[in-house]
Amino acid sequence: MPKAVIYGKDGDKIQKILTALKSQGFNCLTVLSYDEAVLLLEMEDDIIFVINEGNDSNKLIQNITSLPMYKRRNIFLVIVGDNVPTMSRLFAFKEGLNLTVNTKDIENFSAYFKKAYLEYKNFYKNFKELAIKY
Repeated sequence: MPKAVIYGKDGDKIQKILTALKSQGFNCLTVLSYDEAVLLLEMEDDIIFVINEGNDSNKLIQNITSLPMYKRRNIFLVIVGDNVPTMSRLFAFKEGLNLTVNTKDIENFSAYFKKAYLEYKNFYKNFKELAIKY
């Protein structure tokens, strides 16, 4: 199972996300600074990044989405915040994300994450199989 990194400072929200991810078997880390987050990006190949909207979230998302595709493809990117629509594929696509969850829907984070992560794994499983063939 890949490592899950939660970037943000909102204690209650972060705790709910940690609980949801740990219940699904992920090893979780919480980082509070942009520099720590970037360092983990450089060290890990297969990672889930949950970003709490605010502070340097836009800067970190821009950093992740500008990575070379072979590396970006192995990062499952989630944003949680007051200004994002929950499970909006269009918003996620536009911003280069895999999942969006509004703060008011944080209680259901586990269900949203499970659905989106399963779709991501299935899609890239097929993609990786085809890439090996050709």
